[in-house]
Amino acid sequence: MAEANSNPVVDMGEIVPQVDESRETTDTETGEDDGNFCGRTFNKERAGWYMFDWANSTFATLGIAMCLPVMLSGLAETEAYGTSTTKACHADTWANTQNEEFHVFCANPAATTSCSYAGGCECRLDQGNLDKFDSSMDLYSGTCHQCMPGLGTLEWNGAYKMFTPVPEAKTVPFLGFNVSPFSFTSLVLSISVIAQAVTFIAVGPFADYGSYRKTLMMIFSTIGAICCCLFMAVTDSSMYALAGVLTIICNVAFGSSIVFYNAFLPLLTDLHPSVVKAQVGKEQDAARDSVQNTMSLAGFGAGYVAGFLVVILAIPISYFLPNDGASARFADRINMLMVGVWWLGFSTVTAKWLKPRPGPPLPAGGALSTATLGFRNIWGVLKKSTRYPNTFRFLIAFFFYSDGVSSVPAIGILFGQIYMCMGTMELLIVLILNVLFSAIGCLLFAKLTDYLKWNAKNMLLLVLSCQIGMICYMAIGLFQPYIGLWNKWEFYAFGILYGLLNGAWQSYSRVIWADMTIPGHEAEFFSLFEITDRGSSWLTPLISAVLADATGNLRYTFFWVLLVTILPALAIHFFVDYEQGKIDVGRVAGKGDQAALGANEDVENNSEAKQPGSPAPKAFGDIELQAPIAA
Repeated sequence: MAEANSNPVVDMGEIVPQVDESRETTDTETGEDDGNFCGRTFNKERAGWYMFDWANSTFATLGIAMCLPVMLSGLAETEAYGTSTTKACHADTWANTQNEEFHVFCANPAATTSCSYAGGCECRLDQGNLDKFDSSMDLYSGTCHQCMPGLGTLEWNGAYKMFTPVPEAKTVPFLGFNVSPFSFTSLVLSISVIAQAVTFIAVGPFADYGSYRKTLMMIFSTIGAICCCLFMAVTDSSMYALAGVLTIICNVAFGSSIVFYNAFLPLLTDLHPSVVKAQVGKEQDAARDSVQNTMSLAGFGAGYVAGFLVVILAIPISYFLPNDGASARFADRINMLMVGVWWLGFSTVTAKWLKPRPGPPLPAGGALSTATLGFRNIWGVLKKSTRYPNTFRFLIAFFFYSDGVSSVPAIGILFGQIYMCMGTMELLIVLILNVLFSAIGCLLFAKLTDYLKWNAKNMLLLVLSCQIGMICYMAIGLFQPYIGLWNKWEFYAFGILYGLLNGAWQSYSRVIWADMTIPGHEAEFFSLFEITDRGSSWLTPLISAVLADATGNLRYTFFWVLLVTILPALAIHFFVDYEQGKIDVGRVAGKGDQAALGANEDVENNSEAKQPGSPAPKAFGDIELQAPIAA
């Protein structure tokens, strides 16, 4: 084992928290306030860290959550169908009435290029029965499409005088395959997830060496912002593949920058004045938990506020500018330009105020060794995480519940568009509610955490329990046609409730993982954390596609989401010992170790007095930590 005054190293036999005792600590390094704004002091480095979330969350909120999926699908659909698609049935004559019957006016269009109705007849459709009509009525003998709230888009088949599922959509070529517009969008997002995972493995561990933590964070951030602006170059639907490539690059750059951003959290927490000045032991542990929870929630809160403002700005853009196939989704492209400029502009504050916090030099070994460093280190970290059972168990649970819970917005937007017949402006309102209440939720749960005095594990279980209740409500819509996302007001309520919980589950997950990572190797462990998160992000979309194709109903997906939320929550409750996990990795000292800190100096220095493999106190900054037992 290396000496205590050596730099953090990656030992493929055992990872041990170590520190350079020769480093001098200044007030700025310990997180004291060094800035002033309107008479109020603040710490520039922490403000710079928060500002990064403010800068890039606009991409997550408006870009990947709304504009990019809609744009990709729209461009591919225009390319597949051209400007002539099956005419829609009269848009204003369909309603869910009090006597629980659907109504649509079916009349012969006056022209072949538009749906103009003159006279006509009323067709009655009993809920859940697509073939019960009044036979005495003179029904429209042609073909038209009708979106029915709760059921989605169906096709009126004039030959059989009934509504039927819409025939298989036309396709576009992509990567040697002919895929539908919806499949094209899903495929692009899936590829971006795979590319993210590979990138995380390749570059994540570099952040523990030199100044790469900050340097790579800013490089990926800049690449992502510039690619957002480049969507303005997609001026025709035939360029749908270019839009797909830009989406992949943006998503990879965004996710990679988050790896390095998250790796700063435990460092800034340990340097916070409240932690540094607290008495070693329970007081310091409590201070550290409080500071880390507050900082994590504040970061998410800043991002949600920024996302809310950008979505507000997107409303007039989407309302006044053309956003159809003929304009190559011009409004969406302008929105992405706005996201890119916002992201690039505000990240300069992070570049100026956030300190590099450098680590040891990059290990020697030649170009091949450096090129494979990330893969070797991640494999080493994964193997070592199995030696810390609580860390490893949480990682497995996180793999599943993060996929299920984080997939709810994507499934929700898709469900609202397909099944609830909601247009762009309606979906933007849902997005605004979601973002607004995400910010409110961060503040609410920060207060609730202080009030309940619960640790991050218990707060995460509370949030997951609320998520489970919400998903159960969504799933009951499969068994009856009254509640469970059968009404638009439910969809707006869904946006509010999910928003309240969204930032909280992410924040508490990040805090738990930060507490159960080995000091000095935060970037490697957060790279594994992001790989686990992104690496599972293909699972629920894939299951959704399979279930939707097999059953013809997207509602079955809610049962899968329910399964991958309940089981991990139970696993965390019964099998993850959060406090012991922090002790195991050396983040905090155990009860027995507190007494050892005041023991006779001879016991500390006499190697013969120690049993082989027994833990020894190690210093990390100004905190006495317990090194993990060698496996």
